[in-house]
Amino acid sequence: MLKPIKKLSAVDEVFNYLFEQISAGKMPDGHRLPTQDAMAEEFGVSRSTIREAINKLTVLGFITAKPGVGTIISNNSASEMLSSLGQYYFLQHINVREFLEARLYLERAAIKLAVQRATDEDVKKLNQILMGQGEALAADELALFSKLDVEFHRAIIESGRNTVLLQFLGIILDGLSQFITEVVINLNTSASRAFNFHCAILKHISDRNMEKAEKTMIKHIHDVSSNIETHFPEHAGLTSLLQLDA
Repeated sequence: MLKPIKKLSAVDEVFNYLFEQISAGKMPDGHRLPTQDAMAEEFGVSRSTIREAINKLTVLGFITAKPGVGTIISNNSASEMLSSLGQYYFLQHINVREFLEARLYLERAAIKLAVQRATDEDVKKLNQILMGQGEALAADELALFSKLDVEFHRAIIESGRNTVLLQFLGIILDGLSQFITEVVINLNTSASRAFNFHCAILKHISDRNMEKAEKTMIKHIHDVSSNIETHFPEHAGLTSLLQLDA
């Protein structure tokens, strides 16, 4: 039996229209979009709908917000567009619980290897990323903070020196980049909380304390799931389903 066709939301309608315009070259590189108020009036939707569609396009790299200029179309090759769009639709069909569950078990393995194998250079790199996150947080540059957030987790995995695990987690990290940005943009307190967890995680790696490092990573993911559950009623019970045994 065929599954019912899912009705598109207003956000999806706006997203799809703008993507089609960009991919068809009707909105070329450097093209400046109208203001969100103007677009809301033109589409006949709320400003929050426009903002969410714009956020998704920004996460995928199709558009960029430039201070003093406005929101402009970013230069993307056809292959880059298809790759980003594929990731977008892939994420749309992933169950949030499954995503966090996969992240939980893979990152628990990664943090253990990092504690065992991280060199002084690895710790230095993690500290530099963390400093960058602190500066981005202070400047309220959430997009940069999110990018560095992913780099921090990738650096932890790389310090474990297991190429197979890195390849598996590469799939998660591709989605994680978009996932983290969505969470940081929509949940005001998530960036500062993530930063505090990262500071603690780096300390435990430096101290070679595997037990505390693993527990802090679990608590970090627990905090993400709890934050999502609090702000999005459709994900009620998410934290208990994950069975986060910190």
